[in-house]
Amino acid sequence: QRQMFIRDRARGGRVAPSRYLDFLKAYAEEDVFLPVMGIAGNLHLMYLVTTGATRDRTAEIGICFLESVLEKIGYDPKDGEANTTRMLRDAILYRGVMFGSEAAKTWGEAAFLKLLEGRRIHPDIQRSALQIGAWCSPDRALDFFRNRLATSDSEHERMNVLMAMGCLSDEAVMRDALAHALDNVPQRNRHIPMVSCSANPLAMPFLWDFFTSNLTKLETLHPILFERVIDAMVPLCGLDRETAVNDFFSEYLSGKKTCAATIRIALEFLEVNAKMRRRAGEG
Repeated sequence: QRQMFIRDRARGGRVAPSRYLDFLKAYAEEDVFLPVMGIAGNLHLMYLVTTGATRDRTAEIGICFLESVLEKIGYDPKDGEANTTRMLRDAILYRGVMFGSEAAKTWGEAAFLKLLEGRRIHPDIQRSALQIGAWCSPDRALDFFRNRLATSDSEHERMNVLMAMGCLSDEAVMRDALAHALDNVPQRNRHIPMVSCSANPLAMPFLWDFFTSNLTKLETLHPILFERVIDAMVPLCGLDRETAVNDFFSEYLSGKKTCAATIRIALEFLEVNAKMRRRAGEG
């Protein structure tokens, strides 16, 4: 509860995010499912929202924390381990690579290479292997993803591939992947790479322009799926352009009431994230 209290104060800009990072020293040896999932998610959000020295320190702490957890639970699934352990591993491997973990990167590149070679890997680590492959080898990964989307008989695999498409680390390749998703992926799953991409720090700078440029196509999604895209993109990809985003939706809602509640909530979270970014810049 104390950890979440300080996180909330940092996110609302009432204390510097560094206060939360300082407090995490008390959790350095933590490996219990719920606390680790919460901390991993908080570090990911802080990494996306902050810039400069605060982002660098977040990555440094994230590497140490997540590598410590992975050393305890192992990088590969074991027979008879708890489902929560498998869920935890899958939730933190890609984040570790995003933060800069060489250990997680080495593991992920080897696992992704097996997929490229047509070899099987444990299904519980498939998504992480695809995500890390997208981050480390974007061009090669996108070619592989297109092939799997066209040939795989498994809906679960196709959804993992679509999520990994949001983890590509090259802007041109990401734009290509998003265009492919808009034009070729079934409507029920078309939102997945866009939602995933919204939590990619390398995609955030251009995603607001992508959203406005492709609004007509995005509006053809089922309203619930369109809301998921708004909910994911606006609070993060609207950073540093809050006035323009608010003006856009003010005009948008004057003519349409579609997704009005979701838009208002997303704008509120954008304001919260902007406060944390400003507070982090103040030190």
